[in-house]
Amino acid sequence: MSKKIAQHEKSSAPFAELSELEQQTVKVSLKEKLYQQVVEVLDNYQVQPREPSSVGCVVSALILPCTFLYAFFLYLSMSGAPLIEVNNIRWSISYNPFPMNITCENPSGCYFSYQQEDAHSECQFLDAEQTAPMQVYRNPSNKPTVFILTAKTSEHMASALSATNSPDHRDGVGVMMSPIYGGYMLGALVETHNKTVKGKLAEHRHEWFFTLTHPFSTPQTFDGETCMAQAERAGLNSSEAQMAIVKMNPDYNFIEIEDGFSWLDYIGTTSGMYGLFLSAGAIILSVIELEVWTKALMRKVVVLE
Repeated sequence: MSKKIAQHEKSSAPFAELSELEQQTVKVSLKEKLYQQVVEVLDNYQVQPREPSSVGCVVSALILPCTFLYAFFLYLSMSGAPLIEVNNIRWSISYNPFPMNITCENPSGCYFSYQQEDAHSECQFLDAEQTAPMQVYRNPSNKPTVFILTAKTSEHMASALSATNSPDHRDGVGVMMSPIYGGYMLGALVETHNKTVKGKLAEHRHEWFFTLTHPFSTPQTFDGETCMAQAERAGLNSSEAQMAIVKMNPDYNFIEIEDGFSWLDYIGTTSGMYGLFLSAGAIILSVIELEVWTKALMRKVVVLE
C-alpha cells in the first residue's frame, strides 16, 4: 500500500511543477499587459495609423500657408513692440560706490571733498570750468556725500555732468548739467542699463538730479572737513564764502531696458499655432471621414433591404 502511495506522489509531482509554471506565466503576462496599458496612456507621441487620403492632402496643404501667414504677421507685430523697461529701487549703501563728475561753475574756482569708503577725501581745488571725476559713497552717517565751497555768487556754484538719453546724438548719449546751489541738497541717482545698445556709451548711464532742501547764508563745517581751512589760507573769508552739502538719497533707481522682441517667444508662439492648425485639421478630417463612412454604411443598408 505504501509503495502505491509513493508511486502516486512521484507521478503527480510533474503536474504540480507544470501548474506552478503556468501560474508564473499568467502573472508575467498580466504584468506585461498592465505595463503596456500604462505606456499607451502616458506616451503622447503614440500615433494611430490611418490610411492616406486626398482629403488629408488638401487639409495638410492648407495648414502650411496658414502657418506661414501667421508667422509673418506675428513677426511684424512682435518686432514693432515697445522696449521693455523695468525700474528697480535699490538701497544706495549696498551698491557703493557711484560715479559723479563735478564741474566748477564759479569764476573764482571751487574747493571740494567727497565721501570715500572709510573717510572723507582730502580737500581739492578746481579752476573754473574744470571737471573732476570721482567715485562717491553713500555713508549712513551725517557726513555729506559731496562738500563744495566757493566764493559767493548769485548763480549756481557747480554742476554734475550726467550722461542722458539722446537717440539723435552720437552713440545715443547726450550731456546733461545738473546745477548745485549753496545749501543742503539731496542727490537722486538714476542708473540705466540699456541692453539694446551693447558696446555703446548708452549701454550704461548715470544721471544725477539735485533738490535744494535748505539754503543757508553762512558756511557750516563738519567733523573732518578741511576745505574751509584751506580756503581761508588761500584768502577766502568765511563771510564771503558759500557752500553746498550734497547728500545722496538712501535709495536710487536702477533701470533695465530690454528689447520687446524675443526669438524664443516668437518660435514658441508660432509652433503652438502650427500645432493648433494640425488639431483643427484633424477635427475636420474626422468629421469628413465620419460623414463618408456614414453614407457608405447607409448605402449598404439600402442594398441589404
